Amino acid sequence: MSFKEAPDYESGNTSFTVTIVAADAEFTVNKDVTITVNNINDNAPLIDGPTEITTEENIYSDLGIYTASDDDGIVSSFKLGGTDSDKFQTSSDGILHVFYWAKTTTNNK
Repeated sequence: MSFKEAPDYESGNTSFTVTIVAADAEFTVNKDVTITVNNINDNAPLIDGPTEITTEENIYSDLGIYTASDDDGIVSSFKLGGTDSDKFQTSSDGILHVFYWAKTTTNNK
């Protein structure tokens, strides 16, 4: 026995019941079977927030709010990447902050 189409937990169909019938020339027997579909992490998170931000110089403030969600309900962390990621930080609530760095530093861009 197999599914005709693979079940998807997020669709709301998480339990199925079928009856298996076996018969010979004289007897027929039934066996009810319940199939339970478990949720797995099969959906990638989606990030919502602005793709471009303009800000004034010499400030340390919230630049934008970013949220992440997925159909599995599993989003465990935010991480920054890219060339300039060392100049930014996130808080656990998804607010992106910019680090203020002193103009006397010779490595400023």
